Amino acid sequence: MARNNYMKRTRKISNKASIRLHPALENLKERLSSPRLKAASTISTYLETSAKFLSRLGKDREPTDSDFRRYFIQRRRQGISERTLRKEFFHLKKLAMANGWEWPFQGEGTSAIVPPRKTGGKTLTAPVNAVDKLHPALQNLVERLSSPRPRAQSTLSSYLTTGANSLSGLKDGQSPTESDFRQYFIRRRREEVSERTLRKEFSHLKKLAAANGWEWPFGADEAPYPEEGQKPPTLSQRELEQLIRAKSNLYKAERFYLAVATTWLVRREELSRIKKRDYDGETFIFHTAEQGKEAKHLIPDALKPIFADYRPKVHSGSALSTMFRRICVKAGLEHKKGLGWDSIRYRLNTLLKEVCSSQERLSSSFVDDYAEGKGKVSVRHGRSDMTEDYRHPEILDTDPFGLDKVIYSIHLFLPLWREKELSKLTT
Repeated sequence: MARNNYMKRTRKISNKASIRLHPALENLKERLSSPRLKAASTISTYLETSAKFLSRLGKDREPTDSDFRRYFIQRRRQGISERTLRKEFFHLKKLAMANGWEWPFQGEGTSAIVPPRKTGGKTLTAPVNAVDKLHPALQNLVERLSSPRPRAQSTLSSYLTTGANSLSGLKDGQSPTESDFRQYFIRRRREEVSERTLRKEFSHLKKLAAANGWEWPFGADEAPYPEEGQKPPTLSQRELEQLIRAKSNLYKAERFYLAVATTWLVRREELSRIKKRDYDGETFIFHTAEQGKEAKHLIPDALKPIFADYRPKVHSGSALSTMFRRICVKAGLEHKKGLGWDSIRYRLNTLLKEVCSSQERLSSSFVDDYAEGKGKVSVRHGRSDMTEDYRHPEILDTDPFGLDKVIYSIHLFLPLWREKELSKLTT
């Protein structure tokens, strides 16, 4: 039966062979038809995407890096979903391979496009549409940062600000020299910009040079390095407890994000991605900052009233930082420059590992798996002490939320959230 179906598919595709295709599409069809024959619907989908792409090129012209990038930009302007663009990304990659063309996104990996979650309509449409008003070099930078995977608008703005500052002293059409780049960093230091910021701008300018085909004169060992001892301030366990104990003075949104941050190891970016559909009455999914991976957790009983009381909406990173400062003020805690949601994550990670190491059957690596939302302990290779790979409590092998339950049983801050002060809660 399977053999007959295979032969029918072969005849169906062979019957279409008489249709005259673009030579590049003929090469793609050949690749998809041998040695293993793809389904007719699969071949049709690949050919359809490739035909759309080739229609934008001149006759017999080999596509460039810019051609591929502009394809994704234009498709986004047409309102095509990221999920569809991810599929087309692989279609065009196969087209390039079939024709021996250079595929420009090798360094961006197979997950160059990740189906994003909705952001309340806030997309890169505005800055991309306004690209014609920018310096030509910045237009090229926007194109590179907007395809095939679009960067966050805040990221794009940051790159463009650095790029504009570096180009301000150059004449129209002039490409920067090695001396121009060096003078930029010297000037910025005179303006008392920190080495940490200069390290970020170093990466921005490297991307600007790559987008315009300029020679980048520096190696990785020449990147600005933050001064030794220059570390962001941290929160102590006592200060974290002080924040939680102020919960009766917080608004619903402030309570919600503080509860999430002090229970799970989340970044500010991950907090900004939370939507109501990410949790039900029992479980909670947050989308990590690593290529859109999902981490699923069990909602502790102590937090269920807080989850039920608030419906998350889109927040920018700056809005969440402002919210953190408000929480500090309401808790009577001095807000030092550099303190933020990540400060909670760093301290919570350290404290949980310390508690795990003091437990006979718990390894500190459990915290890493907990942070990734794995549910069960994974095998981590390359450790000097392999014994911790074998110290798994039985519950972790049978319960998908076994690791959560173990961590919750030793969690330092969940007991503080169990203290009910509902009568004092503000709306």
